[in-house]
Amino acid sequence: MVADVGAVITSPTLADIPLSDGAQSITLRASVSPAKNLIVVRLSAAWCGSCDWHYTGDRTLLTAEANARVRYVDVLLRDADNNRPTAIALQRVRQRVGEGATAWGDSSLAFYTHAKKLLGEPHLNLPAYVLLDGRTLEVRGILPAPDASALAYRLRTELEELLGLASPDVAPPPTNLGFEADTDAMLRAMKVQNTRIPDFSNAYADRSDAARLGEALFHDATLSPSGSTSCASCHDAAHGFADPRPVSVEAGVGHRNAPSLLTSARRRQFFWDGRADALWTQALSPFENDREFASARGLVVKRAISRAPQTWAAIFGEAEWLPEELALVADDARPGRASWQALSAPMRARVNRSYVNVGKAIAAFERTLATKPTRFDAYLDGDAKALSNVEREGLSRFVINGCAQCHWGPDLTDDAYHVLRFPSPPAAPDGGRIDGLRAAASAAFTVQSAWSDVATARPHGTAEEQMHGAFKTPSLRGIADTAPYGHAGNLATLEDVLKLYSEGGGASDDPHATGQVEPWVTKRFHVSDIPPMAAFLRVFTEK
Repeated sequence: MVADVGAVITSPTLADIPLSDGAQSITLRASVSPAKNLIVVRLSAAWCGSCDWHYTGDRTLLTAEANARVRYVDVLLRDADNNRPTAIALQRVRQRVGEGATAWGDSSLAFYTHAKKLLGEPHLNLPAYVLLDGRTLEVRGILPAPDASALAYRLRTELEELLGLASPDVAPPPTNLGFEADTDAMLRAMKVQNTRIPDFSNAYADRSDAARLGEALFHDATLSPSGSTSCASCHDAAHGFADPRPVSVEAGVGHRNAPSLLTSARRRQFFWDGRADALWTQALSPFENDREFASARGLVVKRAISRAPQTWAAIFGEAEWLPEELALVADDARPGRASWQALSAPMRARVNRSYVNVGKAIAAFERTLATKPTRFDAYLDGDAKALSNVEREGLSRFVINGCAQCHWGPDLTDDAYHVLRFPSPPAAPDGGRIDGLRAAASAAFTVQSAWSDVATARPHGTAEEQMHGAFKTPSLRGIADTAPYGHAGNLATLEDVLKLYSEGGGASDDPHATGQVEPWVTKRFHVSDIPPMAAFLRVFTEK
């Protein structure tokens, strides 16, 4: 069942700490069901990869008779973007893992800040479990991210103590990857895929003729006034379609590293701060950015169409632009300039439509970029020799240190936004996602705008304080080719990135960083873990 929005667990030990803002609430009371001797509260997040198996597999760890003695309560802490959750977020988790799979018993919503008070932990790998005596509501224990056997053992022993009876031993089935059932399932879901998420806002997204045109436009430096900047200038195929420079230097000096485009066909939002809600809207942004192309839609449209006006009209169904019509459009015409205002309203609308189609064609090309299977994929297919001993040790450390909470699925990203206080020297601290949310709110080209082929309600979320200094989790596919790392491109090697993680994120007193490092990423690990983990991460780039 889906409980009211909000949940409050009251007990002498928990001191009435709310697990949500609780506009409405449910209260766990001993009298709710005297037969339920153990209450298990599972804390999870919609972005959490290590939570997925637990959504579907936990109930298999006990016998039906033992499960009858347990009341299960699900508490969702964050939505897929790492914002505070809503009832819609809970439903989307259910749809992802299977209808009813998350419904242990009551499914509630919660804020992480309160769960942190509840747990009192310096860090928290998810999913985390709070075990309560169903009769007294005394906290019996807290288990952060237990593996399948540890969770099964703890549930059995708690029932044995509470009932004074021994329950049958239920061992998780062995796996051929050498991990517990939950980790095994999580790893297998990381196998490479090159499926595309449908983009209904772009009617040309998967058309081969649009992709061919988009590839030409992607490499066309004449779309810049200088004739020297193209999309490929900052998204180099030899470097995983990323920029090997810390920040791009074209018309001006950029302030963020250009990320890889390799998995663009499966991303929900774009840029480090997620301010673009479709790949075609992202493709338009650099043209009129004075640090990048320093161009204008007038020039972009004129040069894109002049390649082959008839082909353009055939692909997009536009009336063919005549040379004398294009001549009316100044090269520097873009909003805010006199040359733009000089155009009639119908002409401005026509330029905008063609400009949008430039972005849609480039997006169609970028959606064809594919990631290749690697030795890790061969390992998942049963080739035990595909990874070296050092790489297998790195995989083990990757799991144990909680990396797979955020780096999971075929592209090894949760598509969410997290605060790690990656520094941005010598610049002032970068606000990241909170700035991106504000920019998205005023964007002209979005999936909800008139320029979308199918207007799609895809809310960005709200500019909440925990999004201050948050950045998008990058995919690990092709990661060895995409150095340098971080939103500012100031981490030269994978070892540098891992060192920052081993320290629990960036220093709290670093003036070049901002935000509060999240507890689920502050688990420190030993520097001796860095070499094998770096070796494992390089496996995601096949040569």
